[in-house]
Amino acid sequence: MRRRSPDALVPNEERTLLAALALQRLGFDHFHGYKLASQLRSMHHTTRAMSYSTLYRCLDRLESRGLVTSSWAEESTASSGPRRRVFQLSEDGQNLADSLAGRSGPNSELFWNLA
Repeated sequence: MRRRSPDALVPNEERTLLAALALQRLGFDHFHGYKLASQLRSMHHTTRAMSYSTLYRCLDRLESRGLVTSSWAEESTASSGPRRRVFQLSEDGQNLADSLAGRSGPNSELFWNLA
């Protein structure tokens, strides 16, 4: 999908920010992609709201714009799986997500249907 302007977010990026905000309001300051995908499924009431590759591309773009930050989680001795990349909203991302949640539109309506 083409951007209207270089600073504009595409709908998938808006949905990703709103899902991150929902997780934050549910008490998850840090989240990984699988948790975010689960939140997106919950918001959209579908089995798969967005492919994982699309989700991670959105997260990468949001990180390059300074709206989310990421780091690699410390390895746990209880888990033998691969390390997880964890994300969190930056202050700018938090402000933008709050703004998106406050305006009317299909993405914000999905966000408020969670409450």
